[in-house]
Amino acid sequence: MSIKRVLMVGGYTQAIEYAKLAENIHLTFIQHKNRLRPQDLQIADVVHMMELNDNPDLEEFIRCLHRIRPFDAVLSVTEFSLLTASKMAEEFGLLNTPVKAVENTRDKYKMRQQMLASNCNPVRFSVVNNFEEIVRFFQSVGGPIILKPIDGTGSKGVRLIIDMSELEEQKSRNNILFPCLVEEYIDGVEFSVETMTIDGRHTLLAITEKLTTGAPHFIEMGHAVPARVSHEEKTAIFDEVQELLDAVGHTFGPAHTEVKLSSKGVHIIETQTRPGGDRIPMLVDIATGCNIYKIMVEAALGRPVDLTATRSKAAAIRYVNANIGMIERFEGIESVKAMAGIREVRMLKEVGTYISELSSSLDRVGYVVAEGDTVEEAINRAEAASRRINVVINNVENHHV
Repeated sequence: MSIKRVLMVGGYTQAIEYAKLAENIHLTFIQHKNRLRPQDLQIADVVHMMELNDNPDLEEFIRCLHRIRPFDAVLSVTEFSLLTASKMAEEFGLLNTPVKAVENTRDKYKMRQQMLASNCNPVRFSVVNNFEEIVRFFQSVGGPIILKPIDGTGSKGVRLIIDMSELEEQKSRNNILFPCLVEEYIDGVEFSVETMTIDGRHTLLAITEKLTTGAPHFIEMGHAVPARVSHEEKTAIFDEVQELLDAVGHTFGPAHTEVKLSSKGVHIIETQTRPGGDRIPMLVDIATGCNIYKIMVEAALGRPVDLTATRSKAAAIRYVNANIGMIERFEGIESVKAMAGIREVRMLKEVGTYISELSSSLDRVGYVVAEGDTVEEAINRAEAASRRINVVINNVENHHV
């Protein structure tokens, strides 16, 4: 088998580490200098440091690399580099997620518009340009609404508005960036759905159950695979996701779709044409044996892929939070690493970092990943481990209970 040249635009250590498990590939990695980790230099065959967001020179740089030594696949696993990777792959005549699908899902308003012509369960929505339009939408749906950026990620800027007093409070704070998307609030249990699409055929890899902070920001603080749903619920969830992926024109590549399951059925929250974040691909790999990153590389190279689960286990992740203040030190990390079933422990903030109020996923302090024979065992292990990690703030011990 000949060596194939793969370009990964943006990403993170686990993504390129798992991608390199694909046989006979030469991996070029473009990463922002502030996000590059020492181990990335050991994993990738070639590394280029470059600004990724709003960089008009990025596409021409990729063209230059391709002219010198053509790539066989151009991929991305990060939200803000998806469009660049798809455009370049399309330009070079390579397999990748269609540009149309990326555009329809990066823009949440476009996604909702595409859903209108499909059989997806309806969710009322609108783009608003001022506070008065938010009020009119709130009155038209007659109940709670969600405010979110049109192209946001990581729960940043997402807010639940229950009544008019909360709406007035948001106005007084003047922290709503217009234009933004408003949607009727769907009550229910939230899940994420990991899929792989090849030649327009969607395959379900896993359904993940979520633990969030709830209102008002709904920041994800934990995940578990497999989700504890019935066969009927699993079928209903996957059917709705397939309707969505067809509607947005997603014919190739991975997708991470967030849904809510309520008494009224399954409703789409949003989707991204990439693997899920928050170590969800690691959970899926532990639980099912399906390595999403390896699969997407192999598929993009036109190689046959096996999407069948090879094991039946469970995995969970729980995030560590902290009180507001300056981090003085972490305690208990080494003892947590020695606990049964613990697969990974990582702190996302450094000593000396000031911790502010939790308002997006970027504010989380660290996490623990655990495995188990059942999802209950994996969750219990992850929660027990996270409780052992002490984040000391300004000489005051903050023990997570």
